[in-house]
Amino acid sequence: MYGTIVKAGTNAKTVSVKVDRFHYNQKYKKLLSKTKVFRAHDEEDYCVVGDKVVIRLCRPISKTKSYYVRNIVKAMPRDYNDS
Repeated sequence: MYGTIVKAGTNAKTVSVKVDRFHYNQKYKKLLSKTKVFRAHDEEDYCVVGDKVVIRLCRPISKTKSYYVRNIVKAMPRDYNDS
């Protein structure tokens, strides 16, 4: 699934990814969107808010985490001056 990171850095190695899905409604003849937020595992703790990522289903890592960040499609600027 393809989505955008909306929350990162609050929990260790965990990010929240917003995934938008679109479907066509026959009755109203409109394209509607559905949004769902998934919690995903980020092993390197590299992702920041705004990154476009691909997440993939895996075994349950915790009560709420069953996905992991497979790769970053489009990265946002990072601040490396945290020393």
